[in-house]
Amino acid sequence: MKMNKKGQFFSILIVLVIIAISIFFSYKVQIREREDAFNMDRLQLVVMDNFVREFDTYQLQHILDTAAKPALQAMIEEDIDSFSKISKEDFVKVMKTGDGILDEKFTTDDLYKQVLATLTFNLPSETEHFEYKLVTIKQNTYDTIDLGFEVDYNFTVFGNSWSIENKPVNVSFSVYSLRHPEYEGKKITEEWDEDTDTGTCYIEDIFDDPEPCSKKNIKYEIIVE
Repeated sequence: MKMNKKGQFFSILIVLVIIAISIFFSYKVQIREREDAFNMDRLQLVVMDNFVREFDTYQLQHILDTAAKPALQAMIEEDIDSFSKISKEDFVKVMKTGDGILDEKFTTDDLYKQVLATLTFNLPSETEHFEYKLVTIKQNTYDTIDLGFEVDYNFTVFGNSWSIENKPVNVSFSVYSLRHPEYEGKKITEEWDEDTDTGTCYIEDIFDDPEPCSKKNIKYEIIVE
């Protein structure tokens, strides 16, 4: 009888030890899961921070820069026979959607989707957007156009949303290889010279609301086929 009680005691003790070990390992697993979740959250925040930094410092300007010169070229060629000066709003529309005259691969809508897909591994959803307006048009040197944009955008990465409004982005490109409607669509090359005395600035001939650009003219007398 005593042996039975002793055996029962050891059986109960073994069961309690097994339960204690199970609880201990279950607790350890929970701690590890919490640590893993915490580390994953930190990793996601680091990835998000790096993504935003990459987007703000390089990709944002790349998107606008890639579309700007082809859009201007397309608008001039589309209306070369009866050219009327280009408005900021129309220029942005062509940059953004192509408006039937710019190849889709150069549009900012398409480029924005490509960038998000590359950096986040997901296509943008309907909650994400990329909008901008053209604020200034300058010709700081005789052969360079400078465009000043203000950009609004938002996107979500790993459940974290990021948005910004009125971010200034400047884009510059050369007038070389662009067409001029007053010269039957002939392209401007490096052989065109600076002329501070005659002619008008390129942007004054092309855009309807440019910044003043005196003494930054291109000599239109030098025409090449």
